Amino acid sequence: MLVYYLNLLLILALAYPLCVYKPSRVKRIAYLCCTFSAMFFLAAARQGIGNDYFSYIDIYYEAAGSSFFELFSAGARAEPGYLLLCKLIALTGASQTVMYAVMALLCLIPVAVFIYRYSENLWLSTWLYVTLTFFYGTMNFVRQNLALAILLTGYPLLKKRALRPALCYVGVILLAASFHKTALIMLPVLLVCYLPLNRWLGGAYAFLALALYLCSRQLVGWVTDYVYTAYKDLVYLQVGLGYVFLIIPALVLLLVLCSKKKLEQHSKEAPLLINLVFYSVLIWLFITRHMVLERFSLYLYVYVLLLIPMAIELQRPDEKQLADLSRLRQSAKSSRSKAAGRRLIELTSQLNARRAYYYCLMGAVLIASFCYHEFGMHDGNNGFHGVFPYHSLIEALNRLP
Repeated sequence: MLVYYLNLLLILALAYPLCVYKPSRVKRIAYLCCTFSAMFFLAAARQGIGNDYFSYIDIYYEAAGSSFFELFSAGARAEPGYLLLCKLIALTGASQTVMYAVMALLCLIPVAVFIYRYSENLWLSTWLYVTLTFFYGTMNFVRQNLALAILLTGYPLLKKRALRPALCYVGVILLAASFHKTALIMLPVLLVCYLPLNRWLGGAYAFLALALYLCSRQLVGWVTDYVYTAYKDLVYLQVGLGYVFLIIPALVLLLVLCSKKKLEQHSKEAPLLINLVFYSVLIWLFITRHMVLERFSLYLYVYVLLLIPMAIELQRPDEKQLADLSRLRQSAKSSRSKAAGRRLIELTSQLNARRAYYYCLMGAVLIASFCYHEFGMHDGNNGFHGVFPYHSLIEALNRLP
C-alpha cells in the first residue's frame, strides 16, 4: 500500500513549488509530467492486479493470433477498435507487459492534457483524479478508460455548444464506443447537456429519476427477457452498491449547487459542466440498484476534475480585491484619514474571512476525498478495481509495506 501513499505525497509535495508559488507554463507542465509519470510507472509495472488483468492478456493474445477480418467478426470478445489496437501492438512483437504500458500511456496522457488545458487548479485536479479512484480504473477497466481518453480529447468540440461541433462530437462518441460500447451513453446526454439547469428542469429530472428508480428492477427484467437475454440473472444487474457510495457524489452536487450562480457568471463552460456532473449523480443513484451502471458514470463523473477546482478557486480573493487593499493601505498611510482607515480595516477583515473560507473548503475537499480513497483501498478483499495491495514486476516494490 505504501507506493499508493507515496504517489499521493508526490502530488501534494510538488503542488506548492510548481503550481502555487510563482506558477508558470513550464512549471505546470513539469508538475503534470512528474505526477503522471509516477502514475504511468505504477500502471505499467503492475503484475496480476486489476479485476480484469488476465482477461485483457487473453484478449491481447487472441487478437495477435487473429486475422484482421476475424477481429471484426460477430463473435469477437471485445469491441473492434480495441481489438485493432491490440493487433497493431502485437505486430511489433510486444509482450503483455509492453501492451499494458502502451495502454497506460494512452489512458493517462489525454487526462493530463485535459487537466492542463481546462483545470483552474492543476494539483487539485490531479489529486482528485487519484483519490476519487479514476486512476485506479486505468488498471482495471482499460477499454473503458481508453474510450474516456477519446471523449476527453473531443471535449473542445463538446464545449462549443454549436450544431456543427456537436455533430463532429457524435463521431468522437462512436470512435470511443469502438473501444467500449458504454460510451454510447453520451449520445442521449448530448441531446440534453446544453439545456440550462434550473429548478424546474432539475425538478423534472429528479421526478423522472425517482420514478425510474422505483421501477428499475422491472425495467431491467423486461430488457433482459426480450432484448439482452444473455444478461438475464447477471448478478451485476440485480445487485447494487451500498448507499455509502452516494456520499461523495451528493457532497459534490451540494458544492456545485451552492456555487451555481457564481460558476455560471465565472465561466461560459460552467453550465455544461454542471449538467454533466448532475447527470452523473443521477447515475450514481441508480448504481445503488444496479452495480453494472457504474461503468456509465465514468464519462460524466470525470468532469468533477474541472468543476470542483473551479468552485473552490472562486472563493479565493481575486486580483481586484487585493489591488484595492494595496491602494487603501497606501491611501491610509499618506492621508491618515479615519474614513480610509475604517475602509482598510473593513476590507482586510472581508479578505481574511474569504481567505479562511477558501482554505477551509480546500481542506474539507482534501479530507473527504482522502477518506474516500481510504475506503476504496479497503473495500472488499482487494479494494476498488482489485488493485490493492499493489503487486509489481519489480520485486523491490513488493517488499514495501
